Amino acid sequence: MSYVDYTFQTQEDRDDYINNKLYKNVLLAGIKVSVDGEYFVTMPRWKEKVPATLGKIVVDDSNHVMVQPYPSWEMNKIGDADAIQSVLGIEIDNTNTLWILDQGKVNGSSAIKGSIKLLAYDLNTDKLVHKKVFPPEIASLTDSFLNDVVVDTENSRVYISDSGITTDPTHSALPGLIIWDYKKDDLKRVLSNVVSTKADDKLWIKINGEKVLLDTPMETGADGIALTPNGKKLFWCPLTSHTNYYIKTKYLWDDDKNSNEKLQEKIKTLKKISATDGMAFDNQSRIFVSSLEYSGILWDADPTKDSEDKIMNTLLVNNSKSMMWPDTLAFDHQGWLVFVSNQLHRFLNNELIFSVDNPTEHINFRIWKTYIGTDSYSFVTGKEDYSHFATWKTALISCFSTAVFIGIIALIVFMIHKKKKKSKNSKEEESLLKSNIQSSISDSD
Repeated sequence: MSYVDYTFQTQEDRDDYINNKLYKNVLLAGIKVSVDGEYFVTMPRWKEKVPATLGKIVVDDSNHVMVQPYPSWEMNKIGDADAIQSVLGIEIDNTNTLWILDQGKVNGSSAIKGSIKLLAYDLNTDKLVHKKVFPPEIASLTDSFLNDVVVDTENSRVYISDSGITTDPTHSALPGLIIWDYKKDDLKRVLSNVVSTKADDKLWIKINGEKVLLDTPMETGADGIALTPNGKKLFWCPLTSHTNYYIKTKYLWDDDKNSNEKLQEKIKTLKKISATDGMAFDNQSRIFVSSLEYSGILWDADPTKDSEDKIMNTLLVNNSKSMMWPDTLAFDHQGWLVFVSNQLHRFLNNELIFSVDNPTEHINFRIWKTYIGTDSYSFVTGKEDYSHFATWKTALISCFSTAVFIGIIALIVFMIHKKKKKSKNSKEEESLLKSNIQSSISDSD
């Protein structure tokens, strides 16, 4: 899609959005898929007059793809601390609950009191089931930047990354992690402003050889966050870093052992070849992370095995032309890994070209799907053995397209090799497929 369109309440509202080119301020960032296949997306309010920050993909009778604000236009109202102000990270768990991480900040301003919060909606009923407002000592109105969230429903626990980006130029970044036991209402901030949550000040991220941000390196702390299927290990990474960090979650909840000094002794690392934005575990304990510098997705089948001695360097898929800035990762519960590419670096530099009259002329935002045969870490359904599974199908879904309900802009998959194999524990046939994207969207390298 060249720009994000909305299901505006009036034609006047839509005309104002188009005629005043407000769509230039709207970035497609986060994405998650509900149990019944609805695609929820976020448009953080990092620039002015973003109509809605959270919504779901819908298609009208003419096959025009739009975002319908969720849960309503009213709940996306700017300036109302009870409404949703600016969302980047969301999660949908195995109970079909949508967790919404509200940064509170709009257009670079400090958050208003009570606006930095976590909301949870039961998507089966569209009812609000959880709300937690974060006090300033947990998430500062000026110095916090709540980035992403994962949920352990079995133990009623939530884990949040805070990049610590400040709105006050006289303040330094203050990244960290926030954890909340929503059954006990136990809220903590941990690993605040330590090496594992801080940006690497020696790294200047480059995409296709070009530096991200022209005048100064992007210094973004704790960003991507991922939880193993059993909830026992938490992974995270600063965006400006070539290192993933992880720790056993039990240490985070132990008040006698969760000081910064004691926790740092328990942290382990996994190096990688690229800076990362989004990351996620599937339900077979495989980790997938976005690769900003290689414009694709990295993965590792056993990330904790010999992690201190290896480098995460296996690309699942990449495309230097059309996958620039892979952002959030999701699962569609049909075996596909879903992720957004949004050219964030160009958006921040106001370099994107938007085409309203011909939306396919300049496609800025894409939703991709890559077949992996598993589901989200939250959906552990049994003892299935995927250890021999090696099927990778790659499909490009442009303009928010999905194979289920959105007109496909490009979906070209060629079978090169098929290999049949039987598992000891399964009669299912497995196949090895390699995808070959048509030259018009393929990586020139």
